[in-house]
Amino acid sequence: MGTVPLVTIAPLAKGVGETFTVKVENQQTGEKEDVIYSKYYTYFPFDEDFAFKTGINLGFNQVTHIDKCIREYNKIIKRLVADRNVTHPGRYTIIDYSQMLDSMAFKRNGGAPTYEFPEYFDFQYPLPNTKYYHADTDGNLKQGGIFSLDGVHPSAIAHGLIAYETLKVMQNAGVPDANPNALNWDEIIQSDTLYTQPISVIHEIYDNTKLAEWLMTILKKMRKEQ
Repeated sequence: MGTVPLVTIAPLAKGVGETFTVKVENQQTGEKEDVIYSKYYTYFPFDEDFAFKTGINLGFNQVTHIDKCIREYNKIIKRLVADRNVTHPGRYTIIDYSQMLDSMAFKRNGGAPTYEFPEYFDFQYPLPNTKYYHADTDGNLKQGGIFSLDGVHPSAIAHGLIAYETLKVMQNAGVPDANPNALNWDEIIQSDTLYTQPISVIHEIYDNTKLAEWLMTILKKMRKEQ
């Protein structure tokens, strides 16, 4: 059984403005730890001024409430698995995707994610991260690699990492031939053209935020009129 990732990890919702440190319960250890949240969460190209002026944002209280609800869902999932294993010992296992992505998160970990990538990535540059995809005009990847262009769904590399974490749990559970080190990372990396062939025109979104702001404001007005 897999756990549910926190909403603030997906880069579609970009944290902007003042940051706050919140004490939350670690989903694995149950101990309290510091987690960094931003004042606003808005669409990835925009800044705090846009979020405030347009109202196109989720506020600190909203996102912490959403994440709290997700953490409670994950507690229920783990409790149900534990209950089932009382009558069916060892049949059900947790794959903690939420903790996996939480440890990958860039901003919430103060720019120093704690996730341990497979050894293959020791010499892989740039190292993929959870920031929104960005490449410069020369086609060099500047950030991203974990999420696809919609800022929500995993990239090919991220699917590989999900498979890696799944196989680790399966191996620990004694599933025959479950070997996380058997993944062909050369093929996985090459299949991820967002990573191997960065989209150089993506910088236009970042360089022309005024146009994007105008479009978002118009869309917001249209929704209100409907």
